[in-house]
Amino acid sequence: MNSAEIQSQNTPSKSVQRRHGPREQLERSGSIGKHTGKPETLLKFLSLWFARLFPVWTLLGAGLGLYRQKAFAFMTVNAFTICLAVLMLSMGITLTVGDFKRVLQRPGP
Repeated sequence: MNSAEIQSQNTPSKSVQRRHGPREQLERSGSIGKHTGKPETLLKFLSLWFARLFPVWTLLGAGLGLYRQKAFAFMTVNAFTICLAVLMLSMGITLTVGDFKRVLQRPGP
């Protein structure tokens, strides 16, 4: 094998799309890397980072609940109901008119 064949085997094909992390997303949008000094840039970066790792936070919380049940003793039925209501409200706020149109046009799974 010559060096060109070896390099072509180690180089990913163009059809493979690389998932970009929050920093790369902000760099492509021009919000980071220019040292604008704007606090919303940092907030956007941290928000994307936190949201990207949401499955990790969920697994850590579930593991803590299974391992140390007393850590969640403060979560009474009323507190759980309030937390669930806040979660559902936050999900509902993100819906748009287009979301409802799609559901009405194609109901079902």
